[in-house]
Amino acid sequence: MKRIIAPVDFSEVSVHAARYAAHLAAYLNIDLELLHIVQLPVVYGEVPMPIGEYDAIKEEATNKLNQLATELDGLLQGQLIVHQDVKVGSPVYELMQLSKRPDVYAIVMATHGAGSVERFFIGSTTQSLVEEADCPVIVIPAGYAFKKPKRLALASDLKQVAARTPEARIRQLVDDFGAEIEILHADPDYGEFEPAAMQEEVVLETMFSDLHPKFRFLHSGEPAASLARYAEENGYDMLITMPHQRSLFESLFGHKHTGKIIRQAHLPVCVIRCQQ
Repeated sequence: MKRIIAPVDFSEVSVHAARYAAHLAAYLNIDLELLHIVQLPVVYGEVPMPIGEYDAIKEEATNKLNQLATELDGLLQGQLIVHQDVKVGSPVYELMQLSKRPDVYAIVMATHGAGSVERFFIGSTTQSLVEEADCPVIVIPAGYAFKKPKRLALASDLKQVAARTPEARIRQLVDDFGAEIEILHADPDYGEFEPAAMQEEVVLETMFSDLHPKFRFLHSGEPAASLARYAEENGYDMLITMPHQRSLFESLFGHKHTGKIIRQAHLPVCVIRCQQ
């Protein structure tokens, strides 16, 4: 049985993302796995935390996960199978390993967490996860209420799309959600009638011809902000990005603009790495 992984650190935003993940899993009729990772190393001064302390932390986390699982079961009125797991280690490493499992449909996570794992949710380690995870990573903004994702927006830089577009996974999302898809290209200096852009547009249009995608060219503003604003203002339910596209990826997740689109977007952002 396929499942969605929802990492939680018990902050409000991560619990909210877990609720979204629960609704999504129930909608797709797949399982949900709640995951808490006790981050290593934990050191007080120059003294590592005793093993017994880890045991106590794991027990407390297990109790909290059980409480959250009970809440979600009640919220979905028994329509959802919820698993719980507590691991000790590096959050990014553990999630990278989980993303390789064939039963993992997606990782659904919050825009940011709290305390010692803040870097995991909004910093350079988030960049590593979304760039390298083998499964889709869906990032949920704070306060976003679940609704069926019927309108999807695919952000493309219209460069080498034949080799760089994870067609199978995008199609899976469209099919699983019963959704329609539109393709967005944001670049104030790149015209849709330039030969290179038109050629790449034809390739994408042919690739998804049976889905009848519409193309939207955004010519104003910084690309990440322009994509986020347009997606929100036009009622999309999810924005799909592809981190193999270096120019777009750097504008979205690079060190100078860390998580810019995730912070600005008021809708879920699904990151799908091309399997090359």
